[in-house]
Amino acid sequence: MSMYRQFWLAIVTSMLLAFGGSLVASLLSARAYLEAELSIKNADNATALALAISLSKPDAAMVELSTAALFDSGRYELIRVVDPEGATLVEKSAIPDDPDAPEWFVQLLPIAAIPGTAQISSGWEQVGTLTVISNRRFAYTALWQGVWRVVAALALASVVAGGLGWLIVGRLKAPLQAVIEQATAITERRFVTIDEPGVPELKRLAMAMNATVRRLGTIFTEEAARLEQLRQDANFDPLTGLANRNHFMAQLQQWLDAEHAGQGTLLLIRLAHLAERNRRLGRSTTDEFL
Repeated sequence: MSMYRQFWLAIVTSMLLAFGGSLVASLLSARAYLEAELSIKNADNATALALAISLSKPDAAMVELSTAALFDSGRYELIRVVDPEGATLVEKSAIPDDPDAPEWFVQLLPIAAIPGTAQISSGWEQVGTLTVISNRRFAYTALWQGVWRVVAALALASVVAGGLGWLIVGRLKAPLQAVIEQATAITERRFVTIDEPGVPELKRLAMAMNATVRRLGTIFTEEAARLEQLRQDANFDPLTGLANRNHFMAQLQQWLDAEHAGQGTLLLIRLAHLAERNRRLGRSTTDEFL
């Protein structure tokens, strides 16, 4: 796997972990808040209803009428009144309506609020105990809507993080690609330097590669000059600059062996008594003559 893919894999993995962790934390926090709010609501409603019944004549008819009026509002799952001996005086219960949330979500995040309880009394006499449980349908709906808001926010954050990651990868990829092209150019005996990027680590890499390229360029230039000098010394006469016998004969033979060789004329010039002239006039004078 390439470095870029590993980098993207690390970014995506980090984003998914952050996404999942934030979502779970938000859900648990929201559920705890809703459970606390429902518990407070249960307690407040139970206290208010018990106080209203206690201030009036707390007989069976009054208790039945008051609990029925409150229950018919549709915001409660259970309203129960029991006497001091535990016998049920009034009980109103209903199966909660389906919330605007999928069943699996309700099963995954059950909301368990503490029922509200309050004492109904008539003067100093305790008439009974009132228990109130609010309908949790609204809590599930609010929690489900909150999930979508959190998902939308996290998705937006992921898009922003992905864009930043793309910019960072692009900023890292361009200098590395330049180094790769520079190394490829070296194999082709092209010694080019690259711009030094702003990233400190890549800047040091570019500086090292540029220094290597300059050094290799100098070495190759010196080596090429040395090889050219060796070729000149091996194939050409140092005095006249003309091809020596071996080189001349090799070129002549190559021309003669060529498949499409044209016609030509070979002119041989020989200087007679060159050794005698060299002995009589001296080597330097003879060299100037040649």
